Amino acid sequence: MNNIKQITRGQLLLVIFVILLVGGIILGINMASNKSYEEYGEFEKELKISAKNYVEQYDISIKKGGEKKIKMATLDDNEPLYSSLKDKCVGYVIVANDDIEGEEYSYQAYIKCGNKYKTSGYIIE
Repeated sequence: MNNIKQITRGQLLLVIFVILLVGGIILGINMASNKSYEEYGEFEKELKISAKNYVEQYDISIKKGGEKKIKMATLDDNEPLYSSLKDKCVGYVIVANDDIEGEEYSYQAYIKCGNKYKTSGYIIE
């Protein structure tokens, strides 16, 4: 019974240090992952803007209820994309005329960046 070992102050500090270290590593990994997802979201926004400019520049008309698929390469040829992801991803923008009055188009970008990120609903080109 007298062989029960007591935890020393040094051992307690070591355990606390290890817990904080592991927590910091996990937090750092999560923060880096969230930053990447934000970067993909910003790239999708850039594609939508580029597609809107493309539709306006070429006066593209879409029938009510219709849609047009514009490839990322076409958008980049027309107006250079500035994101560093343009060389790491493939994608397209779907321009749809789903407005009741037929005057407003909706733009939805879809990208696939290797095994790291893929927009929900992305269909292989």
